[in-house]
Amino acid sequence: MENLTGDKKFRLLTGEDDFTLCPGKEVTGRVIRNNEFASIVKLDCDVDGVIPLRNLADGQVEIAEDVVSKDSVVTALITEVKKDHMKVELTLKASDFKKSASYWPRPESLPDFDKCFDRITADRIEATKKTEREARIEAMGLVVKNDNSSNPDNAGLKKVGGMMSMRACGHPAFRNKKQTQIDRELKETGEAMVGQALIRPSSTKVDSLIIHWVVKLGFVKIIEVEEEDKDTDASIGNKLKIKVNRENIYASKFFLCMRSF
Repeated sequence: MENLTGDKKFRLLTGEDDFTLCPGKEVTGRVIRNNEFASIVKLDCDVDGVIPLRNLADGQVEIAEDVVSKDSVVTALITEVKKDHMKVELTLKASDFKKSASYWPRPESLPDFDKCFDRITADRIEATKKTEREARIEAMGLVVKNDNSSNPDNAGLKKVGGMMSMRACGHPAFRNKKQTQIDRELKETGEAMVGQALIRPSSTKVDSLIIHWVVKLGFVKIIEVEEEDKDTDASIGNKLKIKVNRENIYASKFFLCMRSF
């Protein structure tokens, strides 16, 4: 009996081939879990995809959850098809989305272009697609850039993966920072923060806030607050809804007392 490997094994077990899954192809899937090295995505075709930390954004990413959350749906580019492992490697980097189709290696199994192939028309179509792609990237907020670096509180802050939406808020408990920066501040402040809280924009939703409430030393309760009726993207929502469950229902009064934005 023939031992199936590579192309044949991949095609028989997944139903996919070099025509349907190849470098540079856009695919959509759902994030099924995050770990310290990558985000694991189940593609619509039921093949597993892996987004390494280095491919989650053009800037440095320390925690996958800062860019994508479990159960979120993402559109990514294939960078490599690992047939022996029955999975594909993906990227969410804006710089990769801007690369032309000719940049990505063409699988050897695919036939060569016809000698009558109209390269001029193909380049024109690709230019149109590139414009549409860049508009979609801008809408998705995938571009990584420095924000308000002149402000010491925001120095070095980056918009990672488009998931952090800066807010114009002067409340003393509010921070335009990532989760790792908030955790560091709470740890450095120590016992003085017990009973207090810091609030930041969500790293996974553009219309949510996250409360880091120090219940006791070494124990921080994370509470998500959904924003509604926003005047602008940078403003705090006029209506705030705490996701209620038995663990955080008692936090609502605490947050409402701080709602003097």
